[in-house]
Amino acid sequence: MCLEVNPEDIKDSDEKTIIIATEPLTENEEWEKIEGLKAFENGEFVKT
Repeated sequence: MCLEVNPEDIKDSDEKTIIIATEPLTENEEWEKIEGLKAFENGEFVKT
């Protein structure tokens, strides 16, 4: 399946976008597997 997401289509210019996936979405980028539920604020890990 091919899925294309353009965050600019679904958010205001002052908002940030986070995409959560169960598997890597691309092959040419490094993906980090996160175990369990984590909370992030401004791109920084804040708590489990």
